[in-house]
Amino acid sequence: MKHLCEIWVLLIAVALIGCDNTQTPSSPEEEALYELECTIARRPTEVKQALDTLNLDALSKKELAHYCLLKTMVNDVFFDYSEQTDSLLQVAQQFFISGSDPYFEAKTYEAVARVGFKRGMTLDHKLELELKGLQSIENCQHVDERLLQCQPEGNTEKDFINDYKYKLIWRLGLDYGMGDYYDEALDCFTQVYQYFEQRQNPMMCIWSAYSLGINYMYKHEYDSSWKYLDLSLQKAQQAGNVEECVKSYLSLSGYYQYLAQSTDDKEEEVSFLRQSISEAFKGLELLGDRPRIKDALFNSLSEDYSLLGQHDSCVYYGEKQLEITKRLFGIIAPNDTHAKTYHRLFKSYEALGNNEKALYYAQRCLDTKDELADQSKNVEQIKGEYEKRLEMQRLEAEQQMKRYQLYLMLLLSLLTLVIVVWINFRYRKNKEIEDLKFQEEFQRMQTHFEQSSQHTKNLLIQRVTDIYRSNNADNALEHIIHEFELQYPSVLDKISKAYPNLTKTEKHIVILSFLNFRAKEEADLLGLSENTVMKYRSNIKKKVDENLYMLFL
Repeated sequence: MKHLCEIWVLLIAVALIGCDNTQTPSSPEEEALYELECTIARRPTEVKQALDTLNLDALSKKELAHYCLLKTMVNDVFFDYSEQTDSLLQVAQQFFISGSDPYFEAKTYEAVARVGFKRGMTLDHKLELELKGLQSIENCQHVDERLLQCQPEGNTEKDFINDYKYKLIWRLGLDYGMGDYYDEALDCFTQVYQYFEQRQNPMMCIWSAYSLGINYMYKHEYDSSWKYLDLSLQKAQQAGNVEECVKSYLSLSGYYQYLAQSTDDKEEEVSFLRQSISEAFKGLELLGDRPRIKDALFNSLSEDYSLLGQHDSCVYYGEKQLEITKRLFGIIAPNDTHAKTYHRLFKSYEALGNNEKALYYAQRCLDTKDELADQSKNVEQIKGEYEKRLEMQRLEAEQQMKRYQLYLMLLLSLLTLVIVVWINFRYRKNKEIEDLKFQEEFQRMQTHFEQSSQHTKNLLIQRVTDIYRSNNADNALEHIIHEFELQYPSVLDKISKAYPNLTKTEKHIVILSFLNFRAKEEADLLGLSENTVMKYRSNIKKKVDENLYMLFL
């Protein structure tokens, strides 16, 4: 009974959804969502404040899911991966995944991948979700026209869709590179660079060229690596973007540092380190008094001087790095980069004979590594919880599928039962109708006969009835036919000539029916079942016409 109730609830829900085709005008809150999506990358703080004050009651089901998706994207910007973010993401998934809007389906897959990875999702699982998102946007032909309001003049709907598609491919390339799938990463970045070069989008050209250079470097294809890192710098210079120019110098510094650590030739190592330092100083000179990215440049210089054995310079730039980091963020958060800096400073102060400073940084290094170990444990715990949640979701989905299969089987069984009952009803109804028609035909025949010789017939019926009721039932049929032929000597011959396709048994049934025998009595006389007699009657009806009755006159 419980399952039947669930079936009816499911059917009613489907019916309500199918009937919900009413078109309602967009509310100001819904229009605001699309304006906020256009500015989320440039002004995330303002978007977060606006979303927090939005009237959710004014949103349709789709736009409520849209709100949850935007809220998740903002939370990702501010590193908020709480349970509330999970709940928001689940709402977006339920509405957009396998829905009718490929654009929002792709955005949802991207958000699930980003948030899930921060909470312990494996890289392969993230790549799988990103590929699903890419497939969704490739199937996208149209988007809501309100999404196009933030497009530059001249951009079409197709441009909007393709821009997002290739940004997804760029993110996919980053993750391929993270997983050491360098060939796949290079293929992604090449596609992205070629597309945005044609679209004349300088920032995406800079980023994709930089990404190509880094991945070629990890593949040890140094000529190609230099080509694209230098191209990234050229594009940044052409765009007049100081910050991207500095990042390009930093990447070139890292390139030479990588070469220095990859060679066994001491002279080459020193030469590469000198070039790395030169590129880092170009970046510092371009930055001026701006603190952004300086910590990374100072870190690079500190490492280069440490490898050269110039410990004074290593200490100077290492402590400048920590100073800039503290000024920018208020604290020096424990991470692997800072642990390496503390270790370099410890080794340099030890080489310089400053034991007090060496002990201080040795302790900082150990403390940071302990904190990192605790963080690693927390990450593993989160990862375990995430995988457990995924397994629970998988099991729940399997149970849901089994319930749906059970509902379907019940519905099919019910439908089959209804069909069988209907067929049986029609069969019985048709049988009754045929029997009624058969009796009517012979009643008409009987009426004709009675008009001519009612008295003779009555006498004959009386005689054959006595024969039927006699104890000698074995040859009762033979005696009855004999009596009929005595009274109507030529009728059987007439019937045979008029209806040559009638069998002997069918002729006997015609005569017995004329003599008012019921189907059961005919069955007794013929040694057949009542059902068989009914079939014979049906066949006779098909073979004869109304002229049969005239033969008895």
